[in-house]
Amino acid sequence: MNCNNCELKCSNQQNYCKLYGDDLKKYNTNTIKFYKNDFCEICGEKQNKGNRYCSKCGNNLSFIDKDKEIKWNFKDPDNIKAFIKSRFKVPIVSILMLILISIIIKCILGFVESDINKYLNVFNILMGVNLVPIDISSSSNLGFGKININLGIILWIIIPAICITISSIIFIKKDEIDKTNILKETLIISIIYGAFIAFVSVLGKRTISLSMNEYYNLSIILRYSLCKSFVNGILVCFIPTYIILYNKVKPKENIYKIINKVLKTIGTLLIIILITLIVCFVFNKLYLNSKGIMTLVMLVQISTYIIHLANLIPMIIINSIISIFSMSNLVMYINDNMLLVIYSIILFNAILLIVVGYDVKNKFKNQKYIKIFSLIYSIVIGASIHLTKIDTNGTISLLESKSYETYSYIGSSAILGMMISFLYCYIMLFIGYKLNKE
Repeated sequence: MNCNNCELKCSNQQNYCKLYGDDLKKYNTNTIKFYKNDFCEICGEKQNKGNRYCSKCGNNLSFIDKDKEIKWNFKDPDNIKAFIKSRFKVPIVSILMLILISIIIKCILGFVESDINKYLNVFNILMGVNLVPIDISSSSNLGFGKININLGIILWIIIPAICITISSIIFIKKDEIDKTNILKETLIISIIYGAFIAFVSVLGKRTISLSMNEYYNLSIILRYSLCKSFVNGILVCFIPTYIILYNKVKPKENIYKIINKVLKTIGTLLIIILITLIVCFVFNKLYLNSKGIMTLVMLVQISTYIIHLANLIPMIIINSIISIFSMSNLVMYINDNMLLVIYSIILFNAILLIVVGYDVKNKFKNQKYIKIFSLIYSIVIGASIHLTKIDTNGTISLLESKSYETYSYIGSSAILGMMISFLYCYIMLFIGYKLNKE
């Protein structure tokens, strides 16, 4: 093991670093623990409590874990320092990188003389790329108004994801984390990142005063919800952090294999949908009122919405409810060829999940992993629904006697989406599992 102060390699038998005297006992390195599987990894047979060998195939059920297990004693100042050092670096560096990128974006907006640039500061841009909704209040001598804007443009999430990935690669050290539970480590780092995003939301609050003439003054207040900022920060940070942690530690537990399979399944579906939409766009089967980078933004956004439809989750577009049972409502937005493409993708998703269910039986030999897969799958789908919602609603009172309402909505209910996707995923996996007669 290495001393935290000087990185001097020390023997596992040493109690203190011979150069700096750092206490090495707190690391509990190479703690040997004896474990026993409740299910046989070879045949999947459930075992009695006292079994050391599988009663069906004779496989050895016991194993020894020599992974480093860090136990934190927060009464010890050195332990607190080590915890902060190992967990806070990734969120802090990620936020600093995002501030730098936000400054660059603001400079570009100023260079192209964009009108919106004078209303936004660096922290507003940072909150925007983390897809945090913004509340806008206005008041003037003609009345008051309030608008809530949630622009869940999913492609923007690639900016914080890249920052978090780079920070995780550089600053996450295997010797400083609990390798026995990388999900806990991922959640801790994501919560810290979410807390920093919540703090930045306070800095993003702005009051803008505009004077049109001597008779008309307008005051605009931009603010963010602490709770929504915190939740979005966790969701944005979790997957890139988990991927880096997994690749550094490479745990062998089945739960991580299931998580990876969920991410690969949804990722495969997203890539196939995106490629299909790009082909349709190239051959003029999909009409978008956009050019350049905005075309890619819209294609990725539409691909995400199609994933939700492919899992039988109903969507609301303004005042129209769109689902697999009411696809005719889409006719006002797309042509018949694209409607056929969407039906094909829904069928492909069903086949993909059935194939995954077939494969689950081959690899895990236990039906309980269908429930675990479906639960994780529904959580990822629910997170994508939450982050891709486009919602603008509010009222602007221009005169005391007249109130103008604004409303635009594209998205679904995250909770309802999780419930539906769990049931749909479980049914498809169960079919695939039963089709496997091995």
